[in-house]
Formats: sequence, C-alpha cells, structure tokens
Amino acid sequence: MAQNDRYDLLLAVEDSARRGTLKQAALSLTAFRKVLTAPDFDEAYSKLCSAEPVDVVFIGFEFGWEAISKFISKAKERPNGDEMVFVLVMKSSEENS
Repeated sequence: MAQNDRYDLLLAVEDSARRGTLKQAALSLTAFRKVLTAPDFDEAYSKLCSAEPVDVVFIGFEFGWEAISKFISKAKERPNGDEMVFVLVMKSSEENS
C-alpha cells in the first residue's frame, strides 16, 4: 500500500452500536477516506451499486456463514468486485462472555 492510498469502506454490521463504534474507529484512521454503513445485506449491496466504488467491506459475524458467503459472491459479480477486500468482524472478548 502506497503511503498516500486511502480507501472507501463499507461496514455491513447488524448491531447499530457496534456499527457506530466501528465507524468511529475507521474514521480515526488515515487509511480510510470514506466510511459507509449498512444494517443488512440488502442495503449494503445497494451501496455497492452506487456510482463510487467501495474498496473494503467489513462484515459482521452475526449474519451467519451462509448469508455472508452469498453476499460476497454477489458482491464479487460487481464490476470492481474482484478488487474488493472482505473482512469478517468477529465478536470481541467482552461480547463472548
């Protein structure tokens, strides 16, 4: 990654509190230029279809493996889909207890 590269991020996380926390954390990093959020895969896919491409997609674990797999497959069909990075956001240690 070149030092001046900045990426557009989409957070597909169901829980609004977790989504907000992740958005604030991402915005504090210089690596991300823009952070979009979505509470479900329908809205997330709609945002992927917008005019501006998304580079990185954070996906909440709560959607389940089957839904996550289907979403990623569908997203990869988009014109820039092969260039996107998908990151699974797991539970924190506090959420596991």
